[in-house]
Amino acid sequence: MAARFYGFSDTELNSMDLETFNEYLEAMPMIRAREMLEEITVSSYPQTKPEYQKKKHKEIHKLAYPSTWSSDKKPLTLEQLAKVIANGR
Repeated sequence: MAARFYGFSDTELNSMDLETFNEYLEAMPMIRAREMLEEITVSSYPQTKPEYQKKKHKEIHKLAYPSTWSSDKKPLTLEQLAKVIANGR
């Protein structure tokens, strides 16, 4: 799964230190949730009721942008997320 998101080979993943690997692993649900938001917008919205649309969008939005729901912080952009991961925060 990491290879899908970050382009790492199996060899690179096996040689990666645990802390870095875990940082990438923890970021995956957020990235996938953002992808799902896009998929929902394109495919299902035209055919669903507004109440269902809002409910599903809110659920996935919480996964994609957790900081928005837990504080007053703005969500990280992909560039900011990459910097956080690269610098080990």
